[in-house]
Amino acid sequence: MYVCIWCGKTASALYRRFNNGITKLSHCITCGNIVDIYTEYDSVLLLLDILLHKSRAFKHVLFNRNLNIQKRLFMLYLVCDTYIKLVQLPYSRSSSYKENCYNWHAVLERDFLWVFALTLSEYFIHFSVIYILVTFLCYYRCSIRISLFKVIKMLLLSSYGKLFNMAAAVWGANELLLSIWLTNIFVITSNAQALNVTFEISWRRSLIIVLTAFIVTKVISGSVQIWC
Repeated sequence: MYVCIWCGKTASALYRRFNNGITKLSHCITCGNIVDIYTEYDSVLLLLDILLHKSRAFKHVLFNRNLNIQKRLFMLYLVCDTYIKLVQLPYSRSSSYKENCYNWHAVLERDFLWVFALTLSEYFIHFSVIYILVTFLCYYRCSIRISLFKVIKMLLLSSYGKLFNMAAAVWGANELLLSIWLTNIFVITSNAQALNVTFEISWRRSLIIVLTAFIVTKVISGSVQIWC
């Protein structure tokens, strides 16, 4: 089933094809508008609307596109975040450390595995906190059980902003820390918009849920790094 990007009601099809080869976009039986105008939009226009956090574009991607790239996105985000954390280590850009440390590559490999495991744990905590809060809110509000797969899919598809950090690190941005925090803000607002669209939670509550998950994840991650 598909979703009307205007009113959010379900629709049986996005378009109809006739025997003479003509294709006609379907109209919503509830609001009368075209179910999904992005069906005939160029990908660049869709991307611009997604960057602008337009709810209709998010509905198109989350409900009306059969995207099976969640696993690849997860691995891509994981590798990107691991690399960003690795280049922020105090010795990662120090040439004197590389010259004085005989087993520098072994140390780097060990730290890469440690940072990779830490990043993977952060993802687990972040997803878990959002799932728990969304489940509690939706069940308390209208006794609806939420699918964990649906939450993870929504978060992965709306976290595309994480790739901006990788581009900044590879191209040698001087203000990498500023880029990271700006990207974090962008990802938080994007996740909140996706949460608002997917589960019909108000924007304010969606933002609170995502911010809570972000803060909890950073606090636990920072505590683990200090303890270890």
